[in-house]
Amino acid sequence: MGIIQKQTLKGSVYSYIGVLIGFLNMGILMPRIFSAEQIGLTQVMLSIATILSQFGNLGFVDLSNRIFPWFRDTKTANRGFLGLGLLITLAGTIIIFLILVFNLDYIVYSNAEKSSLLNDYAGLLPLLLVLTIWFTFFDNYVKILYNAVLGTFLRDLLIRILNSALIILFFLRVIDFDSFILLYILNQGLPQVIILIIWMVRNNQMVTGNFRLHIDRDMAKQLASLAFYGLVTGIGGIAVSNIDKYMINYHLGLDQAGIYAISFYFATIIMIPGRALGKIAIPVIADAWKRDDIKTISEVYTRSCINQIAVGTLLVAGIIGNLHNIYRILPPSYAGGEWIIILVSLANFITNATGASVIILGTSKYYRYQTVLMLFLIFLVLITNYFLIPVMGVEGAALASLISVLIGSAFRIYLIWIKTGLWPFDTRNIAIILAGTGAFLVSLVIPHLPLIPDIIVRSALIGALFLSAVWFFRLSEDINGMISSAFRFLGLSK
Repeated sequence: MGIIQKQTLKGSVYSYIGVLIGFLNMGILMPRIFSAEQIGLTQVMLSIATILSQFGNLGFVDLSNRIFPWFRDTKTANRGFLGLGLLITLAGTIIIFLILVFNLDYIVYSNAEKSSLLNDYAGLLPLLLVLTIWFTFFDNYVKILYNAVLGTFLRDLLIRILNSALIILFFLRVIDFDSFILLYILNQGLPQVIILIIWMVRNNQMVTGNFRLHIDRDMAKQLASLAFYGLVTGIGGIAVSNIDKYMINYHLGLDQAGIYAISFYFATIIMIPGRALGKIAIPVIADAWKRDDIKTISEVYTRSCINQIAVGTLLVAGIIGNLHNIYRILPPSYAGGEWIIILVSLANFITNATGASVIILGTSKYYRYQTVLMLFLIFLVLITNYFLIPVMGVEGAALASLISVLIGSAFRIYLIWIKTGLWPFDTRNIAIILAGTGAFLVSLVIPHLPLIPDIIVRSALIGALFLSAVWFFRLSEDINGMISSAFRFLGLSK
């Protein structure tokens, strides 16, 4: 558990620094410098490229998460695994690149009425797609080499720092909007890919080897099967979290997609500890399955759930408790998005509350169930968005996310339970949620103060009450350990 705790904590630090910079970008600068339509353009393009990039890696990312422990061997350059990955990803990149290029006219035509701005910049989508594919590939490869922190730094911090620079340059009129979009797209992958390759070269990991020496016909068939199921699973996971922006654009236009993206951003803060956990937990759990080490898997599962529920509860209470402050910061044109934040926050909380369940199911011999579940979720997301967005607007997309995540998470927990006997929850989980609810309700008695004092006082009260309850009732071993370390550092205990 040591490597998981260490890298999850370090990754979370980078992520939350990135959150502060992202808040500056998405919460303060962009709504005041760009129109909602321009913001919607950046988010819809990212969503399209992210979804299509799953086709571009041909399932290799999910395949590598499951199969790499059987290739791990420094003496033979991991049995040529990198070379295999480069070949598959290059083939996938060429295929999806050509498909996108030959279908750009359709994208332009289908968005002509509601999203003329997307039509103007659709030609940059192939570039964004290629960068997204290769950033994902190298990030994942470095992750399975037990370095999850570098990718987190690049994705959650470096991109946002460079985005801030681009926003300021646009505001100062050093660059125009055409240049901003081009540089914004390059920033989504080019610097990151270069840095990841440099890290691999310096650590003697940029060695392709000869995978043909280690892959016989039976292994090739197994890899093909894993890649197919990984492709479907990867598409499903990305589609579930990105299709809402595209469908809002389709039904309501880029301006509404921009308004949704700004409100949506505040709720994504809840996902950060889970993302940091997932990056390092994947190779740990995959190696444990290889050893048939159910004890380690059960420990990771239980502790990931209790810790993610604790952190998620605190963040949900803090975000909802400060809703009025969020909309005091945003321009008046973004008012009315409170329910977006509430619903998406709850959806993200549910995702985090299941801990390492996605990883456990996806790296086990039951990975096909994960694929079937993802196909069901794609259908559910499309149906709920299709019917709810026209009726409820952007709030319908948020509700669709909550419904889909709730049903999907319940099925996944149930599948793991009936197939492996693993169950991660106990009464402590309920106690943590009750503690967070109580802290939130107490914060409501505070009268509204000026903006900065209100945020500080309200957040401090919620945090103090919640952490005190977790500490006193010993609800999380890891959180209690961190609190004890903090007390020792401050000289308040031995």
